[in-house]
Amino acid sequence: MKTLVRRVAMGLLAFALVCGTVSAQGWQHLGSVQSVEKLKDGVELTAGAAKVRVTVFREGVFRVRLAPSGAFPKDFSWAVIESSEAPPVTVDEGQKEVRISAGNTVAIVQKSPLLITFSDAAGNVLLADEPSLPMAWNGQRVRAWKKLPLEENYFGLGDKAGPMNRRNRAFTNWNTDAFGWQESTDPLYKTIPFFIGLRKGIAYGLFFDNTYRSSFDFGKESADYFSFGSEGGELNYYFIAGPEPKNIIERYTALTGRPPLPPLWTLGYQQCRYSYYPEARVREIARLLREKKIPADTIYLDIDYQEGYAPFTINRQYFPNFEKMVADLREQGFHVIAITDLHIKKFPDHGYAPFDSGIKNDVFVKNPDGSVYDPYTLAPFGRRKAFFLISRSPVCAIGGALFTKISWQWAWPAFGMI
Repeated sequence: MKTLVRRVAMGLLAFALVCGTVSAQGWQHLGSVQSVEKLKDGVELTAGAAKVRVTVFREGVFRVRLAPSGAFPKDFSWAVIESSEAPPVTVDEGQKEVRISAGNTVAIVQKSPLLITFSDAAGNVLLADEPSLPMAWNGQRVRAWKKLPLEENYFGLGDKAGPMNRRNRAFTNWNTDAFGWQESTDPLYKTIPFFIGLRKGIAYGLFFDNTYRSSFDFGKESADYFSFGSEGGELNYYFIAGPEPKNIIERYTALTGRPPLPPLWTLGYQQCRYSYYPEARVREIARLLREKKIPADTIYLDIDYQEGYAPFTINRQYFPNFEKMVADLREQGFHVIAITDLHIKKFPDHGYAPFDSGIKNDVFVKNPDGSVYDPYTLAPFGRRKAFFLISRSPVCAIGGALFTKISWQWAWPAFGMI
């Protein structure tokens, strides 16, 4: 009997430890709703010192924001270009929940504790908070946990290795120059904090609008829930209703922007690798493509065409007739795309105009003490040395570097070559 009691006690202890893992890590989860303020496009909820806003952004698009201290930051986004135009919104408050309805989409807010569920007008649940883990914060970190339905699969996050279905895997978003990446390498080059959940032919989308280092866990930590969050910034996400993936993509791209229609030649075959040099090798590739009658419209040049990997330069030892080579390839029907990294190399006393004029015009990022910011960036094989990032406040993150309209106006007219 004592053995049985001991086993039961150990089992209960283990269960408690597992269930309490997340809370034991210092997360402060939302409590119960104490007051509800109706807004023209949704509601603002107070739960202790924290506040949560659930609003309708556009037809089929809801937005959720969490302010742990009760003070929302200035409403600003580097990603969202579309302004809010909410359709007619209905708010119904009951004793246990608040319903925000717009069109065919409904957000249901449970009051104790504060949990959010998204469903269609017929009551079919699309996305729901994990009941044991309301939205939370831990210092500057923020996170949300969602139920993980048995038959739901997840697609998205952009530049990620491995299978297209992200279920049972975890990912980090932090732009990284991952030379020689493999199937399990993460993070990679760019950050796309958007995914689509798909279950039994019904889809929804979620866009996490946060530029800090973020992470998504699609059931690796637990078979019961998935989660997403960041090391700082605001817990600010958009729920995008479907029901078909194409509806979600239309709404997401309207929200964050669509690329211009590319020229026709970009839809052809593009020959690219790391890397083609010297000039004779590039010409040989073009000749073989034509001789073997392989349709091709484009040849890429990686950064070996540059002098010492310095942007806006040409390595004349490798490419003595660079301009003529580009013209000759054009006559053969090839477009040349020359890759460059978004930085200016620290290259003093070499007659490197981008660096010299950047110093002269005072366009580089500064440290708090006023000195020029010198991020010693070691690329693969140590081939590149320190870079400077061009900027003036306010800055904009583009592909891992920092630029503004001011610095682009300085750089491109002075050093554009192709």
